[in-house]
Amino acid sequence: LNIAEFGRGIHGVEAAAQRFFDKPAANLTPAQAATLAAVLPNPVRLRADAPSPYVRQRCDQILRQMRALGGPAYLRQID
Repeated sequence: LNIAEFGRGIHGVEAAAQRFFDKPAANLTPAQAATLAAVLPNPVRLRADAPSPYVRQRCDQILRQMRALGGPAYLRQID
C-alpha cells in the first residue's frame, strides 16, 4: 500500500493519512482507514476528502468486513 496512489502526488497510505486526516497511518481510526480503502482503485474520482454517498456506503461495507474478521484483535494475531 505504500505505492498506491490516493490522488495526484499522494502515494502510499502514510502520505494519504497525513494529507486527508493530518495524522500518521498508525493512528487512523477504523472509519478513516476504511475511507482510504473505499476510494481505491480510483481515488481521483472517489475522493477521501469529499466522500460521495457511494464511498460512504463502501466504507460502511468495509467496516462490517473488518468487524466480521475480528477487528483490531485480528490484526494483532497476524502481526
